Amino acid sequence: MNILSFFAVITAVLYAVLFVKRAPTAKGDPLIQLSLAVFVCLGWWAFCDAFFYGAATEAKAWFWLRLGAIGWNGFIPVTAYFFLVMCGDNKYFKSWTRKILYWVPGIIITILFMVSDTTAFADRLVQSGSGLGWTYQQSFTDFWPYLIFIELGAYLGVALIRLYLWQRREEGKDVKILSTGFIILDVLAVSIGILVIYVIPHFSTFLPPLSFIATIIFMVGYWNELRNHDLAHIELAMDPSSVFESSMDAMLITDSDWNILYGNTEAKRMLETEHLKREKFTNYLIQDGEVLLNEFAKSKNPRASMDLVLSNLMPLMASITRTTTRKQSHEVFILSLHDASSLKDAQRRMDYLAHYDELTGLPNRRKLGELLDQWEMKRVEPGGDFAVLFMDLNRFKRINDYY
Repeated sequence: MNILSFFAVITAVLYAVLFVKRAPTAKGDPLIQLSLAVFVCLGWWAFCDAFFYGAATEAKAWFWLRLGAIGWNGFIPVTAYFFLVMCGDNKYFKSWTRKILYWVPGIIITILFMVSDTTAFADRLVQSGSGLGWTYQQSFTDFWPYLIFIELGAYLGVALIRLYLWQRREEGKDVKILSTGFIILDVLAVSIGILVIYVIPHFSTFLPPLSFIATIIFMVGYWNELRNHDLAHIELAMDPSSVFESSMDAMLITDSDWNILYGNTEAKRMLETEHLKREKFTNYLIQDGEVLLNEFAKSKNPRASMDLVLSNLMPLMASITRTTTRKQSHEVFILSLHDASSLKDAQRRMDYLAHYDELTGLPNRRKLGELLDQWEMKRVEPGGDFAVLFMDLNRFKRINDYY
C-alpha cells in the first residue's frame, strides 16, 4: 500500500463512519436513505481506488477500476435523485414507468462500464512517473467518455437546475443558502474530478488520478457548512441538550432502572436539586408513582402518559417514551414532566361547579344522582336497604326569591 492508497482508504472509512452515524435516523425518511446511498457510492469509489493505486499488475488495476464503476458512475443518478427529493420534484416519479425511465439508464451504463474493455476514464493504464501507482490515459476515440458527460448533464445537470429554480421560488434564507451551496459544491467537486481524471493525465502521467480529493471536498463542504442550513437533517446541526433546555417542561433521561442520566434546568428546579445525575427518579415520587413506572417498564409499550405525584405532593402530568441507545445496547426512557398543580386546581373547581350550587354550596341534582348510585352500591347490592325522604315546602319559592 502506498501513500495514495492510504488516503483513499481513510476517505472510504470516513464515508463508512458517516453512514453509521446517519443510518439510525433513516427509517421512513427517503432523503436520509438517499444520502446514505450517496455515502455508499463515494465510499466504494475511494475503496476501489485504494486497490487500484496499489495493484500489482495492469489486469488487477483494470479490475478495480471497473469494479469502482458502482461508485464513480452510480453516484451520478443517486445524487441527482437526492437533489430532486430535496426540491420536492420526486412527485413526478410516483409511477413505476417513470421510476424505470429514471433509474434504468444509469444502471445499464454502470454495468457497461464494468464489463467493457475500456471505461469512461481510460482506454489505457500506465504506471505513474511518481511511482505511486497506476494512472489513466484517455484518447477520446471511443464513445465511453462522452457517454459519462451526457449522463452527468442528463442527471446531475438537470438536478442542479432544479435546485436553482427551487431557491428562486422559495423565500427561506436556509433554503437559498443550502441550494446555492450544493450547486457551488457540486460544480466544484465535478470540476476537480474532471481535472484530476481527464485533464492532468492527458498532459502528464507523473501522478495517478486523485479522484478521492473531489469526494473529500464534497464531504467536508457539506459536513462543515451546508448541514447547518439543511432543514431536512436539522438534527445534525443542533446540540440535543439545547432542545431539552428550551423546553418549558422538566425533561429527564433515565436508564431502565430509573437512574437519571440527564435532567434539564426545569427538572432540577422541579425536583429541587442541582445534582440529578445517577439519582433514582422514583425516590422523588410517592410510592404509587414507582409502581406505575415499573408497570410501564415491564409492559414494553413504546410510550405512555400517567399522573404522578412528587414526594412534596406536587402533581405531575408525565409522558414517557421508551427508546434505545444508538447501538441498541441499552434501553432508556425519556420523560417529560409538567407541573399539573394549576390544572388540578382548575379541575377541582370545575368538578365543584358541576355538582354544587355556587350560591348556597348545596349539592345539585347531578350530585344527588351520584350519591344515590353510591348508596345503592353500598346498601342494596350487599342485600341491605335505604330510604330517601323528600320534603316539599309550600310557598318556599317566595321566601327564596325575597331573601
